[in-house]
Amino acid sequence: MFVFTVGWLAKADERSITFPVSGTLSISWAVLNQNHRSVEIIQVPLDVLLSLPMFLRFYLFCRMMALHSRQFKDAATRSIAALNHISVNFAFVLKTLMHENPLWVLVVFTISFWIVMAWILSQCERYNTRPDSINYPNSIWFIIITFMSIGYGDVTPHTYCGRALAISTGIVGAGVSSALIAVISRKLELSRSEKHVNNFMADSKLTRERKHAAAAVLQHTWFIHKYRCLRLPRDEFKLRYHQKRFLASINEFQRIKWEQRKVAEESNALVDVAKLQNDMHELLFDMQRRQEYLVSRVEMLVQKVHMIEDTMLQHPKLNTQEPISCL
Repeated sequence: MFVFTVGWLAKADERSITFPVSGTLSISWAVLNQNHRSVEIIQVPLDVLLSLPMFLRFYLFCRMMALHSRQFKDAATRSIAALNHISVNFAFVLKTLMHENPLWVLVVFTISFWIVMAWILSQCERYNTRPDSINYPNSIWFIIITFMSIGYGDVTPHTYCGRALAISTGIVGAGVSSALIAVISRKLELSRSEKHVNNFMADSKLTRERKHAAAAVLQHTWFIHKYRCLRLPRDEFKLRYHQKRFLASINEFQRIKWEQRKVAEESNALVDVAKLQNDMHELLFDMQRRQEYLVSRVEMLVQKVHMIEDTMLQHPKLNTQEPISCL
């Protein structure tokens, strides 16, 4: 009976933390006047302040997401995470969702944040004595434009609580905007296959231009040789023209070679890691196979040496036989 009573009181205390306490208690609430130069103190029920911690129950939703995620349900995934010193908690699940469905996560978080902050703002501005006090639709409008860093100024909070919410909304909105920009940039970035295609097209174009530049160099070289051999005064202008075009063709040829070198370096940087790993695995497998072959050959050689020793021991006359002189 005592244990049941203690447990019931503990649950009652927990509920009193997350639910408003009934009663007629009131607190002093500072409200700015119309010109925001003086402060008016009004009495606000204590339920307004105690109703704000109710949103702390959202941690239950976070727990539910972590416990019902496929990372937590899969025993193999949890084992691999434990071996790598990674705990499968809400942060890990949230990072996974941001990697797989970033736009969906940002949209759900943004809409939920708007609804919650608008309700809190309406509660903070609810007991304002001014006739143009902020209601819930105006709170949603104010939170959205503050979240997007627009701020038209048609709706303004008149309490310090509302101002604190406006600052918090602006900070969170800046963070979400940065995350959205990063997600869009990642979506617009070319994939590895697309980069390979662009590099192949660029290399083909540069190869064709290099051939044209080499042909132009040979062409102007022949014209220079031709007009030098003729030695006619009227061909002096043509000789100078082809000499200039010859130098320009050489510079163009060198530029194309440099561009081809940069494209080749970019192609080398795009080497697939999986392909490189497979090549290394095949190389190591080939080295292991050769090592096993050498070990087997050495073992066969050792066996033959043992056979020769056994043969020498079985025929002692061969050991005592005098060596035949070559003389």
